Amino acid sequence: MSKQVFGLIWLFASSVATAASVAVGPGQGVMFYQLTYPGVAGATDVATGRVEVDLNQLRLASGMETGYLNVATAAGWVVRNLPLPTEASYPYHRIGTSFALGVSNGSAVRSGMAAMQLSDQPVANFAEPPSTPVDVVPREMALGGIPDSALQGPPLPPDLTGVSFSLASAAAAAQAGGETRIAIQTDHPNLEAARNQCMPMAIANSLQFLKNKKGLVLPHAHQAGLKGDNTLVGQLDTATDRSTSTTDRRDPNAFGTWGLPGKLKYLARNNLGGRIETVHWGVGGSGESESGTRDVSVTENGVTLKSTGKGAVPDLDALIAALGEDQDCEVVYAGFYTDASGTQRIYRHAVDAIGAGKVGGMPFLMVISDLDQGSDTKGAGAAGIEFGWLSNWRMNGAQQIEQVICQKYIPPPTTLTVTETIDPAGHAPFVDAPPKQITVTLDGSMLRLSGSASWLPMTGTLSAGSFSLTSSSVVAGFSNVSNTFSGTLGGGSGNGAISLGTRGELFGTPISWKVGLQDAGTAPVPAIRVNGFRQTHRALSSELKRLSVSMAARDGVGQEGDWWVVLADANGLHSLDLATMSWRAGLVATHTGPLVSIDYLALPFELTGSLGPGNYTLYFGFDRIANRTLDMDAVVYDSVELTIE
Repeated sequence: MSKQVFGLIWLFASSVATAASVAVGPGQGVMFYQLTYPGVAGATDVATGRVEVDLNQLRLASGMETGYLNVATAAGWVVRNLPLPTEASYPYHRIGTSFALGVSNGSAVRSGMAAMQLSDQPVANFAEPPSTPVDVVPREMALGGIPDSALQGPPLPPDLTGVSFSLASAAAAAQAGGETRIAIQTDHPNLEAARNQCMPMAIANSLQFLKNKKGLVLPHAHQAGLKGDNTLVGQLDTATDRSTSTTDRRDPNAFGTWGLPGKLKYLARNNLGGRIETVHWGVGGSGESESGTRDVSVTENGVTLKSTGKGAVPDLDALIAALGEDQDCEVVYAGFYTDASGTQRIYRHAVDAIGAGKVGGMPFLMVISDLDQGSDTKGAGAAGIEFGWLSNWRMNGAQQIEQVICQKYIPPPTTLTVTETIDPAGHAPFVDAPPKQITVTLDGSMLRLSGSASWLPMTGTLSAGSFSLTSSSVVAGFSNVSNTFSGTLGGGSGNGAISLGTRGELFGTPISWKVGLQDAGTAPVPAIRVNGFRQTHRALSSELKRLSVSMAARDGVGQEGDWWVVLADANGLHSLDLATMSWRAGLVATHTGPLVSIDYLALPFELTGSLGPGNYTLYFGFDRIANRTLDMDAVVYDSVELTIE
């Protein structure tokens, strides 16, 4: 499908006006909840509330694509500069944050007054009088899942005392450390967890994210599961040795677990150690056995894997950088509660980080998990997204970040092919030739090539598709030999020239090779989502449901073929008709044309608005034979299962 056609769809679906600020009223996408923790003494109608924003609804109602939400109630400025990113950078349809209701635990709140404002820039304060009536809905929460730390009393409510912003001017704010920078990850799954399964599920969600974004090959399907079964989370239940029933997802005797050694065991058992590099910060484990002050290693089936300890305290800059590079990071936080004796204690919960950054110098963290592990239909998906301001690594003053575990995907080796050898001085018998496979690691603009030759690794920079690398090593018995490798790299392939002894260390003219580079996997990668989620999504019939697609064309760019957007339901197959932007019966190509990359394309709400309760499968793909007939041996596609209730 051409860029021009997709551009027209984008304008049709997403054209919005801009404004400095708008007041938000009832029914425009901002919802208020009072939390209850079933089965926990004294934790019915607690003093903590939750604001949840339906971004599809708010964007349509406000006419603003992005901004910052502020909310004031009788308890004060309770929601402060909640970032609402653009849909392309944050396709999830919801975001939530906790706040203090300003009441005692046990006091039911079912309505109230609030002031709500969406502004295009963060504000230093918000003192609008709360004059808009809002409903407050009770909501059940069931979370936790780290040993010996179950919630046994009402949790302490948020405290935003330390949350402030440096916004005087762009220059002054930057000088005072008040910069605004945000790293957000898309395509995170968030499946329903069993009771106290938060740590294995956080790891499973992490690994599926790396599959979605990086192509990590997993031997187990990511589905709801339990210890002993063949699902990804079930295998992680087994690897972490979580104490739980193998049949009862609500097992009252199920306990949680710390997860780092278990994750390493899973990777080792399934030969994934070469594809994942793990680091960790903070404290964790029995006796702090997973502390970031030391490395953690396990040996399984003769394979030893290690997570490198990076320090006892998480590093915000490192976390932002990791998320920006599509590393996946699990987080364990400790919440606080007061037990029946009046003693303050902690409970712990494991989550995935999906965003981090600063607004006006104030750090924040966005995480995702199943917030209601007492149900298999509530609490997961976008309902499990939490936003919190960080002060001394405490989210919204209520949840202390104890551990961060990040994993980087290591792609399969790149094939290196020598196309020409230039060796007038006859060095070839005495030096290592270029290896047939090398490992390419890109960290921002820093590029590293490693392999079996003595003159590797080489390091340098990649900029605008061109790279320049150097090394100094022992070559042919000579020390400190200067070597270079320069060329171009992009789209999974490249070429360049390697030279050894560039400063005359080998006596005579350097030996050089002209080489080509080719990644292991360069096939096009399509993606289809509903409300930002791939693979599976559950939605209410009353909700707006955004269908979106993307395509990484890679080496197939420009190839002619057929584009497909298909809906399957109980009545058969339906294809997207581009001219009418509606479904038509049968299997018909949506468009025939060259393959192009699509970063993000949101399709009109009408495509899902006509769907009633039921089960649907949506497909998006491209086949490289341009005949308007689906050729299964030539197609690449992605699918998402949608359940509407």
